[in-house]
Amino acid sequence: MGPEILSKRSRGGLIATLAIVALLIIVIGVAIVNFTSSSSSTPTETSFVTDRSTLATTVRSVTTQSVTTVVSTTATTTQLTTQILTSTTKETVTSVSSSTVTQNSVGNSQISITSITLYGGVAATNSSQPTSSLQVSFNNLNSPTYITSLILETPSGVPITSWSNSPTVSRAGNQILFSLSQPGSNSLSGSSISFFTFYPQASTAVAIPTGDSFQYSILFASGSLIQGNITAQ
Repeated sequence: MGPEILSKRSRGGLIATLAIVALLIIVIGVAIVNFTSSSSSTPTETSFVTDRSTLATTVRSVTTQSVTTVVSTTATTTQLTTQILTSTTKETVTSVSSSTVTQNSVGNSQISITSITLYGGVAATNSSQPTSSLQVSFNNLNSPTYITSLILETPSGVPITSWSNSPTVSRAGNQILFSLSQPGSNSLSGSSISFFTFYPQASTAVAIPTGDSFQYSILFASGSLIQGNITAQ
């Protein structure tokens, strides 16, 4: 009687162990299915002559690489790194610009940055015009939407949240109203690329020094959020 009871207990323990192992395999399998990472493109480099004279030749080289990570079916993260190098033969490098973009999409919202450039200078005040600007283009693959927030974080920790679409002094009437869609200011058309030039506005002439790195965050009414770092040039 004793050995038979022991045998039954051993079989029961083995069955429980196999059940736990099977459960772990299922959980790990689901995690693998819901998280995939892939390189959307290999690094591509394009070089072209922008100016030629008897003294020197200026060459502009653009290198872009992007990596896309899909987390389940509701969120996509894309990191795009672009480096622009402008050089002149027989001379030193004259300009280097780089930016890193991190894309977070919610649901079926798909908006990506196709180009972005931050020009150094100062923000506009109520008595002076801006000498800095942010040029950016978006590829919106879905229905029309609009930008609800644009934040540029300076190296000193001062956030710039007010913007205009014209190089004017800082006034309430000149600022983009991000709480609603304004064609020509913050609206994105559906299934197309939209281009914008934003001019920073602040209570004081906040400096945006050339060569410094800045963090930015762009939020859309569709739920997409684009964040990244860019070097002013």
